[in-house]
Amino acid sequence: MRQLFVTTLLLTLLVQLVAAQSPYVSKIIEYHPAPGQFTNTNAWGTPAKANSLIGGLNSGVSLGGYGGFVIVGFDHRIENHPDNPYGIDFTVFGNPLATGSLVTWSEAGIVMVMKDSNGNGLADDTWYELAGSDHYFKSSTRDYSITYVNPKQPVAANVPWNDNQGKSGAVLANSFHQQPYYPSASIFPGIDQGQYSFTGTRIHGYVDRSDPSYIQSYHRGFGYADNSLLASGAHTIPDNPYTTAIEGSGGDAFDIDWAIDEDGNHVSLDGIDFIKVYTAINADAGWLGEVSTEVRGMADVAPDATITGASRKVVLADLPLKLDAGSLVELEAYAFNKGIRDPSATIVYSVDNTSLAEIKDGKLLTKKSGKITVTASRQDDPTINDRITIQVISPGDITIEIDALTLRVNTRLEISARVTDQNGDEIPGVPVSWRAADQTVLDIVQDQQKFFVTGKSSGLSWLVVEAPGSASLKDSVRIEVLPEASTRNVYLTIKDGSQTILPRKRIAVRNFDLNPYVDDPQHNYGIEQIQEVTVAHAIAQLFSNEPFFSDLRFRDDAKGNGLLYLWRVPKMEGSIVSYDYGYGGTTAPNFDKAWMVKVNQRTYVNDLQNVKINEQDEVVVYLVNGIATPWEFIQVTTDEDTVDAETPITLTALRSEQAMDDARNIATLSSDAISNETVFVNDVAYSVSGTVLKTDELGQATLAFTALGSQRVAVAGEPAFVFVKTDIPVGIPEHESDSFSVWPNPVQDYLTIRCPQGYTGKRYQLLSIDGNTLLSGDFLSSLSDRSIDMRAFPPGLYILVTGSENQMSYHKILKR
Repeated sequence: MRQLFVTTLLLTLLVQLVAAQSPYVSKIIEYHPAPGQFTNTNAWGTPAKANSLIGGLNSGVSLGGYGGFVIVGFDHRIENHPDNPYGIDFTVFGNPLATGSLVTWSEAGIVMVMKDSNGNGLADDTWYELAGSDHYFKSSTRDYSITYVNPKQPVAANVPWNDNQGKSGAVLANSFHQQPYYPSASIFPGIDQGQYSFTGTRIHGYVDRSDPSYIQSYHRGFGYADNSLLASGAHTIPDNPYTTAIEGSGGDAFDIDWAIDEDGNHVSLDGIDFIKVYTAINADAGWLGEVSTEVRGMADVAPDATITGASRKVVLADLPLKLDAGSLVELEAYAFNKGIRDPSATIVYSVDNTSLAEIKDGKLLTKKSGKITVTASRQDDPTINDRITIQVISPGDITIEIDALTLRVNTRLEISARVTDQNGDEIPGVPVSWRAADQTVLDIVQDQQKFFVTGKSSGLSWLVVEAPGSASLKDSVRIEVLPEASTRNVYLTIKDGSQTILPRKRIAVRNFDLNPYVDDPQHNYGIEQIQEVTVAHAIAQLFSNEPFFSDLRFRDDAKGNGLLYLWRVPKMEGSIVSYDYGYGGTTAPNFDKAWMVKVNQRTYVNDLQNVKINEQDEVVVYLVNGIATPWEFIQVTTDEDTVDAETPITLTALRSEQAMDDARNIATLSSDAISNETVFVNDVAYSVSGTVLKTDELGQATLAFTALGSQRVAVAGEPAFVFVKTDIPVGIPEHESDSFSVWPNPVQDYLTIRCPQGYTGKRYQLLSIDGNTLLSGDFLSSLSDRSIDMRAFPPGLYILVTGSENQMSYHKILKR
């Protein structure tokens, strides 16, 4: 009786223990990311995000570039159970993207496992790699090692790397994420702030950049994290990795039997206690950033011998999706049985249209243009196969498309290339490469989906475009780079803590004497001392065109550490002028607020006369109250600030966290796209075909306007302004009177407006001929003269508008 009681008690305790076990991750052993666009961000790249893996699929974490890893543990041993479906023991869930059910963005991660053989509860035993399909490809590298070097910049900057294969490169910064990409000391105190390294297996993967607007990173055969879509099934029921269908929970299924030792030999493990996932690919995906594995969670598989399915698979190595006629490409494929390579299987290659291509000695030879499908199959069972569809092309010509053959230093022009076949029809998606014959004169840069040529120094250089693999496809044009212009056209926005004082404007900035804008200057800010065009000039230039320009003030006193800072900014509220003040970066009580000046990705609080600006720079001036603690900054920009009606524009919404150190340097702590947020136009949710428009995962949205005039576009409460052009008739009536004068006309330098009686409080606007507002201001007193500086504007016809909405006067102005 007593023995029965003890047995029953033990069984009850065992049932309770099993019931208490969670199939999910229970602890994070280590999170050690490589540099990447999500590293240091609250969205994907902090220890807190790694902790989100505990207990389910709650959020996710990014591992950064090649080698970055996370190690997790469970509250029980994961058994290599013979009754597990398909032999699968656990699933890793990632964040791949797809078009329909086809994965077009996989960021493969290698999975390693460890058994706690010494029983001390620590991950200090032997790691074994689970060999996936790509492990056997010739393009994979065992014992690969990479070292990243910290650029030590307060904002996003390229992170250099070099590897043990004699290659070097960089994790490239992009405009979507503006925080430093190298793990910061404050978030990852255990990571060396000089440089650090990773070693492991590297798979080549396949990143298709032939179409810059639709970059793809292709799905791997099986055996890699962040490679397969999540499904709606229970997380403890796995997907079958040997089929193309999405079954069970989806995600990436793993069999402990795939484990290999450091010599590549398979090992037998009855269970594992720790799992490590690291980014397996070292590749850049253009404007999408580096390839970086993301992990959303993991789950132990529940035994169920009734769930069975296919166990044999063939995996064909990647082939280019476009090949020139006459290409000869080696084919590579392997057969697997339950995920383990079957060397006894013979692989047979075939092509569906032998008039377009043929197989010769294990190689694909393309003959003429058309679409073909290459298949690799088991000789003993052709139904087990893998296939790739390829477009064979016959390019006949390539042509550079560029708007001008001259540009100035620090300006850029968009470039593209048009590839045509022998009939003159365009062939889209053909990969091309750009180079400058003289790299001291020209530079080639990529910004999101587009390529640009940038002037580096005065001189001449050939711009060359080629189609790799097609020696005859080449085009070139000669570009002349002129000296830097005396003016810079930049975009400038000014806002305080609650509103936009001056919406984003494109202004022409020149060098001029800043001393009149500085209270009791301790230094000389005249043109003889400051020879560059700086951000201080941009701010003063904008306000010089406003009626209360004299109220703008800089200072260079002790509060700003003796360096020039923006102190007082005026704003009009009706007919009343009020002021917002900043104190140059001091955290002293009652003075811990400051005007920040953000130029592209860098933010400054003082020394503004030394911050040089270039053509098309984006400048945002904003007030921060309480600079002793980190603050949030939201920025919404549009790719065009003036458009025609019904012309699409793309907006981008970013959120960042910034902070100031003791030396008054401003660092971006984290930066993330504002995704899945409703887009508002003039305070009304914008909809397309009845569906409310929201930002995508990059914080972007595309929209168009039918209404004319200024449109207020907002995301997360932060506005941007777009002017939809009106059609100004060529024959504009001119309302002249003896008491109203505009001279000289034609004008070369300064245009003077003399206002008649009764014009107090009315406004004027200077428009380009296509309706874009260039300057605007108020007439504050009767019989006053206003002077407009026309020197920065190119020769041509302009429209001067005076008056109010009820009574407007138009004047055609000719600029020589």
